[in-house]
Amino acid sequence: MDKVIKASAGLGILLVSSAVFYYFVFYLPRTNEERQQRLLETQITDEQGSDLKNQKKCREAGEKLYKKQLETASVSSALVSTPQYKFSKRLNTCLYYGGERKGDYGEKWIIDAYQISEPPVANTPKLAWLLESPSSSETDESKQARREKFQAEVNRLFSN
Repeated sequence: MDKVIKASAGLGILLVSSAVFYYFVFYLPRTNEERQQRLLETQITDEQGSDLKNQKKCREAGEKLYKKQLETASVSSALVSTPQYKFSKRLNTCLYYGGERKGDYGEKWIIDAYQISEPPVANTPKLAWLLESPSSSETDESKQARREKFQAEVNRLFSN
């Protein structure tokens, strides 16, 4: 009988230690990985939802500003092109790229669409700005260099 008790106790210890071993080596790491994966998926979904909300809000602000700009544009001026707007995560703001042409003079700018609700844009702080004029004192190379510098700034700001 003594041998049966020792064998039963040994078998019990072996079973308990096997269960503890399985729990720590196999079960616990797998559940932690699954939990981390779920957290990561939730975080990605939250970020995507936030990005969509920011893009929608930016589009609404950009369209509103564009409509106001169309309403207030003078007969002698024309919009350079349909503006572009994009939410910048890096700057946490809505970038609005637009411009006007008045006769021989053209102006392009990038502004923060959240900072201005009414055109004219003339007195608004600009993130980037380009004035083109038929000035005879400036060389073609200098004008081209200014255009390239402005375009590089546009690309940098819109790259996110």
